[in-house]
Amino acid sequence: MSLSDHSLRRPVTVGVVAAALVVLGLVSLARLRLDFLPQMDMPFIGVWAPYPNAVPTQVEQEIARPIEEIMATLGDVRQIFSQSTQDGAFVGVVFDFGRSVDALRMEVRERLEQVRPLLPGDLRDTYLFTFNSGDIPIMVGRISAKDADLAGSYDLLERRIIRPLQRVEGVGRVRVDGIAPQEITIYLFLDKIVEHGIDAGRLFRTLNANNLDLSVGRVHDGRQRVTVRTLGQFRSLEEIGDLPAGPAGVRLRDVAVIDYSEPLPSYRRRIDGEPAVAFEIQKASGANIVQISDRVREVLEEISRDPALRGIEVILFFDQAEQIRNSLRSLLSAGLLGSILALAILYLFLRRLRAMLIVSTAIPLSVIGAGAFLYFTGRSLNVLTMMGLMLAVGMLVDNAIVVLEAIHRRGEGGTSPAEAAAGGAREVGLAVTASTLTSVIVFAPVVLSKGDQMGAWLGHVGITISVTLLLSLAVCLTIVPLLAARARHRAGAEEFRALTRLREGYLRLLRWTALRHPRRTGLVFIPAFLAITVLAIKVTGFEPQDMGGRGVVQDNLMIEVEFQDNVNIYGVQGYVDRVEAFLLARRDSLGVESVYSFYTDNVAGVRLYFPKQTKRGEREMRELRRYLRDRLPVLPGAKYRIGEEEESGRGAQQVSVTLFGEDTELLGELAREAQRRLSHLDGLTDVRSDVDEGRDEVRVVLDRRQAARFDLDSRALAEILGLTFRGVPLRDFQGRDREVAMGIVLEPSDRRNIDNLARLP
Repeated sequence: MSLSDHSLRRPVTVGVVAAALVVLGLVSLARLRLDFLPQMDMPFIGVWAPYPNAVPTQVEQEIARPIEEIMATLGDVRQIFSQSTQDGAFVGVVFDFGRSVDALRMEVRERLEQVRPLLPGDLRDTYLFTFNSGDIPIMVGRISAKDADLAGSYDLLERRIIRPLQRVEGVGRVRVDGIAPQEITIYLFLDKIVEHGIDAGRLFRTLNANNLDLSVGRVHDGRQRVTVRTLGQFRSLEEIGDLPAGPAGVRLRDVAVIDYSEPLPSYRRRIDGEPAVAFEIQKASGANIVQISDRVREVLEEISRDPALRGIEVILFFDQAEQIRNSLRSLLSAGLLGSILALAILYLFLRRLRAMLIVSTAIPLSVIGAGAFLYFTGRSLNVLTMMGLMLAVGMLVDNAIVVLEAIHRRGEGGTSPAEAAAGGAREVGLAVTASTLTSVIVFAPVVLSKGDQMGAWLGHVGITISVTLLLSLAVCLTIVPLLAARARHRAGAEEFRALTRLREGYLRLLRWTALRHPRRTGLVFIPAFLAITVLAIKVTGFEPQDMGGRGVVQDNLMIEVEFQDNVNIYGVQGYVDRVEAFLLARRDSLGVESVYSFYTDNVAGVRLYFPKQTKRGEREMRELRRYLRDRLPVLPGAKYRIGEEEESGRGAQQVSVTLFGEDTELLGELAREAQRRLSHLDGLTDVRSDVDEGRDEVRVVLDRRQAARFDLDSRALAEILGLTFRGVPLRDFQGRDREVAMGIVLEPSDRRNIDNLARLP
């Protein structure tokens, strides 16, 4: 007995199951988590080893290469890459898709412990980074203040803004850049340590050894066993200053100043010329982005009314919930429009309202049932799953039409509606089942593919389509026969008269053109197709390079400033001032809402934000980039990159060349030579290299004969110089409510004179 026969014999059961599916699906859709992209762990682990104020070549040799070599011993490694800068080394390891990220983290951590003795002694720690699609910040904003610098306002911003945001239900993390908590810095006076002959390395070890609590064991006191600890941690700044630092009763306060304050930010930000602080909000696992966004906006509204934050403004630049709403709204509108058009076409050909309504039941029942599947399998409603639903809409009614047409033909033969429904569904049941399973099998490789990232993304589309099609098969074999058996049949000879005329006209046209004059038909059709395509491009403004690019509709534009020479943050600020002044003076004519700047040593960028209601297409952005290239002020020793990020997504406009080799310096020379040669080719508007130009540096060469007299090697010399000029961290100071970072370095004025290198004792 077929499935359709069971449904006809037990109509109440089928009705109850259908009603339960609808209720369950609607409840599931209401509770379904909304995301922009599905949750997915990327098979990637990054290792960041901070080593500030260093030389990139030294960082590469002493940090990056040892880590690369130990990571190469891991299994299933697809690629290892690294980047060495003056601030540290970043090593990325890409694994085969399908590996457990948690297990990979443990393996990478074990390898780092093995290589730790080979790394520099003053490398404090290494950090691991993994990436999940849920780690993308859901909200990005800036905190700015008029006529005030927020660098010393960490405690205020943390209490009044950061902590309230962290307490929002669903918020996993709030990351802040541009300010830092207070820390203790010991600034050594070079004249004083030279005068007293103080060994900076010994002073560093003394500070660490005297800031330590240790457990020394247990003693038995009668029947009690008591733990014994030595308490040696510093309890106050005065206690640090009283520490003996040299001979003849010299104290640390005699040769240094102990500062407890917010550190100067190494990376500065401004909005419309005013100092700013950046923050990003990440969601907790499993949280609904749209609901979090609504709650965060409510908290931000309360924060804006806080009298303690008068003059401080919180600006949101990015809200993923808006993208989700807009994307889902667009897909939903397209899906509804497609459903309406499908029903209209059905009515045009079937010419029977009841038949159209019976067939149309396959669409909502299948989509609602798919919503229940997504909810109970822990998935979310995102762009990819919604796309799968929309693609399935056009395929849902196919089976229902075939079944209903078979029932209709039997009904025209004079059989009763119940017999026609049973016989028609039984007749084509195997055919529609085979057709549906064939469509599902087509998506099986996509659903089961775990070999690459694209397959994993498309798997969400494929499984949504497959589930929806299987549900439509169940509907057409149960609900459609059941409804058709209870619908009165009406003869429809007149109903198909228009369709008959259409078919006859098409056959006449086919016989007169394609069959009689095939070549002429082709010669006429091809130019007509091209003319229609060109006309559509002119009317709609669509351009081929817009396909697949991130710049189709843009609400911001990036301007990067590259420096040829070594420029510190204060020099970079002067350049940024000029660019900001130019842009702010033309804000209205450029249609700019906000000008956001960020800069540090040798790096600067300015991002223009446009009003949301005036997002620009690629043509307008191209004209704006051309205008800025021609009009931006000339900066000596610097050049602009305009729209770098937006242009990088369009493969039709960009070609990348990668050089591989063992010698970094040789690769740099080859890259510069390739850049020089390519820049002369016609059709290339810009040729760029990611090789940083060398910066001026001071090199200290060890005299090994003299060093042997003082029992000094190159590593010890480097540690002493690094201690005094770069600074090194000490053990944390145990504060009243938190641990406070400590460090030691030469006083800033002593670090500005190169000759002071020779004065170190």
